Amino acid sequence: SQSALQEQAMMVREFNQRIKKLKDLSAQLGSAKDTPKLHSSITKEREDAIDLCKRIIRSLKEKPPSRAEKPQHDKLAKEFEALSKQFQNLCQVSLEKQKTYVEEEKMQQGIEQEQAEESFRSVGGLDEALLRDRMDEVQQLEKDMITVNAMFKDVSNMVVEQGAMLDSAENNVDVAVKETGRAVVELDKAENYQKKSKNKLYCILGIVVVVVAVLAAV
Repeated sequence: SQSALQEQAMMVREFNQRIKKLKDLSAQLGSAKDTPKLHSSITKEREDAIDLCKRIIRSLKEKPPSRAEKPQHDKLAKEFEALSKQFQNLCQVSLEKQKTYVEEEKMQQGIEQEQAEESFRSVGGLDEALLRDRMDEVQQLEKDMITVNAMFKDVSNMVVEQGAMLDSAENNVDVAVKETGRAVVELDKAENYQKKSKNKLYCILGIVVVVVAVLAAV
């Protein structure tokens, strides 16, 4: 079975693919391919990307890496952070495009927002129902941007916090290893001292035996 890190890597790759697709779709805004179907596709891709981003964040939080996985995890976390920033910028650009489109059309047709929300007349070849759809889309985009900005902040904080936690754990392990090494050295010293003490004791006992033997002979 796949490890948590492998699953996370797969989700990050999927997130990257969704961002590329969303970027390609967004590039068609304002062109001849700018249709209601295009806007529906963009909205679906954006919502799917947001959902995937949330799942990645949850997985990274709930399944931290082992010490051996730390290098791969750090690289993956940085990649995810960079992709999240791309996604944030992409949504912001899309929002600005939509806002600009709505404002230009309203100015061109000489209608105000209140009229656009209440009327479904056709003005100068522009169906106000379509304009209202665009305005609704702008409102949804603004809500999504709040979510995306919060997610990016969450991702950035998580990368910093997990990096600090892993570094702290690694330092603790290093300290433990050093302390263990010192303990081994001290034990070696104690063992050597004990051996030397025994040797001295044997020498003293030998001398005593010799002295006793000499005295007995006299």
